[in-house]
Amino acid sequence: MERLDDTFRFSAPDLIGAPGGGTWTGSAAFRLADEAAAITEMIDRHEGLVHLVGHSYGGGLALHIAAKRPHRIASLSLYEPSAFHLLRELESEGHEALGEILGIAGAVQDGLINGRYQTATARFIDYWGGDGAFAAMKPELQVALVRFLPKASLDFQALFHESTPASEYARFAFRSWYCVANLRQFQRSSSPGNSFPVFRLRSGRLFLAPDIWGR
Repeated sequence: MERLDDTFRFSAPDLIGAPGGGTWTGSAAFRLADEAAAITEMIDRHEGLVHLVGHSYGGGLALHIAAKRPHRIASLSLYEPSAFHLLRELESEGHEALGEILGIAGAVQDGLINGRYQTATARFIDYWGGDGAFAAMKPELQVALVRFLPKASLDFQALFHESTPASEYARFAFRSWYCVANLRQFQRSSSPGNSFPVFRLRSGRLFLAPDIWGR
């Protein structure tokens, strides 16, 4: 942000469940359209084009928003986007990866039902960060992540029920879009969050960032 001149206005909107993002009403099944509503409204109020950036769940959300407002997007930058719905378009490898992430989502949901919140949170965190990642965290961070568990379950469901096909993303006509993946994760795992970028972002640019988190 320090390199941006005064012609840019930076905004990092809170998502539902975060401070400032409000809470989910529970009035219907949670979908990406519900998460995107406030951000889409911000884009519609803005006079010019916007540069959209998203990481992980935010990357899947950014893809959804870009598909709904392609004429309002100047560029799209994604870091390890969780676009799990696209795995259905792959053959056996994609179906295997989808089954893997469905298993993690199921463990989160089971933990919420039976009260094993810490166990479910550890499973969720260790899946992305490696074995022992949750145990190595400071207690206050562990508590914060356990509190996040109900929203994580909603996020999974929203991502799984997204229906925008890869062909829709291939038609994006804005200036540029990028996807960044973690190279070490990419090499050590075929998990859905790492295998998706090479699958369908061929019309954009894929950056592999070696060991970006120092893992």
